[in-house]
Amino acid sequence: MKADDPRISKLTAALRDAEQKLAEREALLTTAFGQTETARSQYEQANERAESLRRRLDAKEEELRQRDARIAVLEQLCAEDDNTLSAINQDIQLQNLASPSERLAAMGLVLEALDDSDIRHRISRVTTTIGRAPGNDIAINSNSVSRYHSRIVVGADGTYVIDLQSTNGSSVNGQRISRQMIGDRDVISIGKVKFKFTTGVPLAEFEDRSMDETHTLLDDSVIFSPAPKSKSNSAHVQADKPKVK
Repeated sequence: MKADDPRISKLTAALRDAEQKLAEREALLTTAFGQTETARSQYEQANERAESLRRRLDAKEEELRQRDARIAVLEQLCAEDDNTLSAINQDIQLQNLASPSERLAAMGLVLEALDDSDIRHRISRVTTTIGRAPGNDIAINSNSVSRYHSRIVVGADGTYVIDLQSTNGSSVNGQRISRQMIGDRDVISIGKVKFKFTTGVPLAEFEDRSMDETHTLLDDSVIFSPAPKSKSNSAHVQADKPKVK
């Protein structure tokens, strides 16, 4: 084939064109590789910043958890202080009343029969006897109740229910007791008769005050005194004596 053969010229031109296109593509690939490396570097930097932010966020969350825990402790301490102050203020108010009967009335101690909410007994004496005998302060017409079954005593340190060696016993919240301090909403069982003990009940104008007495709150020597041996001669009349069913 001669050098001036048109076919050779055509092939040479096509080869040069292919080489040029290859060079252009190689330039494009080089540019693309450069952009990829730049993007990879930016991605790694972004990951590092995100990890740094995550660590800072975790540290902040831990700081907030610790702060919330400290706040919870402070709130509990404040609540305890408020309760203590309320109790102290209540004690001061009770002590400032003129007589023990006024203090007892202010304490608002009530026994409410669970099977009949209309039967309510206000504890307005430092000692309230409970039993089947009519001479008790609270007389209960039930064969499960002994003649002199138990007594409620308001002591200097709290209110107690004391079983007087009854046949069927006395219980507080389902637990049989001989002597037990009671609090608001405790359930007291006298034999099979159940009462709810409530504190802070205001004295209504129509309520009977005939059980009021002016003795001081009892000490342990009186709280542990024996049960009465005979019927009481007390002439107390109560508007809220238990109903006979």
